[in-house]
Amino acid sequence: MRGELTMTLELPNMIYMNTNLDKLLKKISQLESGEQVSLSFKNIEFILPESTILLLSISKQIYDRTHTVVTWLDVKNDMRMYLERIQINKLAFIDFSQKPPLWKKRTTNTLVEMKIMSRPNQCDEMISDTKRILYEWFPERHPDQYVKQISEYIRHIAGNSLEHSEENQDGICYYTLQKYSPVGKKLSVRVAFCDTGMGIGQSLDKAYPWIAENRKNPLIYAFIKGFSCRGNNNGGLGFRIVKKHLHTYGGEVQIRSGNTMLRYFGKTEKFNIVKFKYPIIGTQTLFILNRSEERRV
Repeated sequence: MRGELTMTLELPNMIYMNTNLDKLLKKISQLESGEQVSLSFKNIEFILPESTILLLSISKQIYDRTHTVVTWLDVKNDMRMYLERIQINKLAFIDFSQKPPLWKKRTTNTLVEMKIMSRPNQCDEMISDTKRILYEWFPERHPDQYVKQISEYIRHIAGNSLEHSEENQDGICYYTLQKYSPVGKKLSVRVAFCDTGMGIGQSLDKAYPWIAENRKNPLIYAFIKGFSCRGNNNGGLGFRIVKKHLHTYGGEVQIRSGNTMLRYFGKTEKFNIVKFKYPIIGTQTLFILNRSEERRV
């Protein structure tokens, strides 16, 4: 073990799904058991659901290497309230309790607290709760198709996350969503997931060794071409359904797994790939669904 037992790592000013975190992840890859690590938020100006799941995954990656709780420091008050609203402090591997709470629960909210699933039956409970929240957000006469669309995404992605995390004793899926209405832009719902599994790349490599041997991109094969991590024709259904829905109703999906990130635009069926040097644990997924793009049936 190195002599230095404490370390503070500074986060970049913004964290999106396509943010290059190689400098930070390189330092994390060098951590040893027993080191105490803090993440400094002093540079961060804004936070979204995808920021949260990436920070959660990074903290879990640190915890798995050091076996010590990760402290979040220098969090500005507006972000403190955001993180309190999603109840980030209930995660055992994160210490976010340095000050008295700022957030007071309201009867209505545009942000849903972090949901944690470790068993398949919890997925049904979460979907039921999510439907109730969505109907509160969109009380107009015909939100049914929109609610069904989001619920199906949650069912398939959360189900896949739990299934492919089974090899880890602590296989867990984390999930949150937010009604987001930036000035001058369309109202949307952002649905963000992450899990603690081996990641899409390793799962596909086990099922199809030739993908790794030929240096093929696993996210293209999993999402664009519909390959199943089970190595047969019985899987891959979740991504195929999500892809079909996105083409019909609009929106986009961003998936980051291992050292690769894929961004897919439903209406145009175009996608782009970003590659990184260092991986993040598990898989992180974000859906952005514009409310105004709903087609009523």
